[in-house]
Amino acid sequence: MATRRYSLKQKSYIITEFLQLEERYITQNRKIDIARERYRVKFGIPVPSRDCIYKLLVKNRVYGSLENRKNTGRRRSVRTPAVINQVKDLVAADREAAIATQLAK
Repeated sequence: MATRRYSLKQKSYIITEFLQLEERYITQNRKIDIARERYRVKFGIPVPSRDCIYKLLVKNRVYGSLENRKNTGRRRSVRTPAVINQVKDLVAADREAAIATQLAK
């Protein structure tokens, strides 16, 4: 199942709705249900899951922003022209060795 991407406007709306409910004395689950219902009425699209809302809350508290962070994945290896040529040479040498082995049999 594909993960749905929510716009910054949609993310901020649901977190704002939740935080407005923070001042009331109701359970956290009920606050999320109310925020999800308001989201559904406003946008008319599939509503973020509880887990998604919890993660957005944590992201907002830790980083102070709901924007996607850049460079959070694995760093790319170096792909300089010199390294690319070295790899091509190694592949060609390996191919020649494989052909020589086949001819020797």
